[in-house]
Amino acid sequence: MVDAVFHRAADRVRHDACYREHRLADLMAGARTAMPETPPPFDPDAYAALAAPLLGLAIEPDWMPPITANLRVLAAAAELVAGFALPDEVEAAPRFEA
Repeated sequence: MVDAVFHRAADRVRHDACYREHRLADLMAGARTAMPETPPPFDPDAYAALAAPLLGLAIEPDWMPPITANLRVLAAAAELVAGFALPDEVEAAPRFEA
């Protein structure tokens, strides 16, 4: 199961890398194509399977479900923050130090 998830995630990463290379080539050539409005959905299973080896982590298969559940919670929280629209007139809060 983990191998299948890893291979699907690796294929997606390769696809995304090729997409970025082609997109950069189009932009450098002067193409005026629009970027997608929304990024692809976050896949915590694929992310965990790919990120662990890149970070040098040996994760036991029993730990993957809790790790991916935690990633889902973090992604939902990040979506709330990123989805909160701020007007251009808003200024950063001042910084106070004691």
